Amino acid sequence: MDILDQTAKRYRDTIEIYAALLESAARANAKGIGITKLMYTSFLSYGTTFLHLEVLRRQRLLDYDDSLKLYKITSKGRKFLELYTKMAEMLEPIS
Repeated sequence: MDILDQTAKRYRDTIEIYAALLESAARANAKGIGITKLMYTSFLSYGTTFLHLEVLRRQRLLDYDDSLKLYKITSKGRKFLELYTKMAEMLEPIS
């Protein structure tokens, strides 16, 4: 299941937004990902993205490199994303 494919065209809860941001960061190159790319890949406004990124940083799910202005997913962030994906797969709607 691809989290980013499901993010457009519906309202999401906070955990889904965190997962979308973390998945975008996980897909980025080794240097990291900038806030603009995170906004576009997660379908969020700047303000919303910035607020959620601050929470993810405080929880140590993302790191921020001040000199490069890039975000990188941490091992804790990867673990969160792995658990979120497993839970989402378990709760997929039955067709």
